[in-house]
Amino acid sequence: MKDKLYRTIVKSFTWRILAVTGTYLIALFVTNSSYYATTISIFEFFTKMGMYFIHERFWNQINLGKTLESNSFLKNLIKTICWRLFATLGTLIISYLITKQWTYSISIASIEAVSKFGLYYIHEQMWSYIRWGKESNYSFHYKYKK
Repeated sequence: MKDKLYRTIVKSFTWRILAVTGTYLIALFVTNSSYYATTISIFEFFTKMGMYFIHERFWNQINLGKTLESNSFLKNLIKTICWRLFATLGTLIISYLITKQWTYSISIASIEAVSKFGLYYIHEQMWSYIRWGKESNYSFHYKYKK
């Protein structure tokens, strides 16, 4: 089953809301600066919204674990690992560009990698049970007998 475009947009938005909240709290904890936390979070919201959308559309083309139920443990685990690698690199770069301190950047990215791994997997599992916006690859034909 493939996701329709509007499903990907809504799914991207719900993940970004969860993720940016986590990023803000992690950055605030690491830097003790609401300015850094807010700036990193805002920058991440917009850049990673695009990154996540591209990631989702890419995975929409892969048939791994796509069943009628589309809640494959393996697919969601591999997808989680791929996204975490991609997103953690983005966080490391964004955090450094804003703070200009590698210690902050590495700390934020490391904490985020661990904490958001589970959060993303849960988000992915929840969305795999929601049928809204799924395009079936199967066609069912039946004949009506009188």
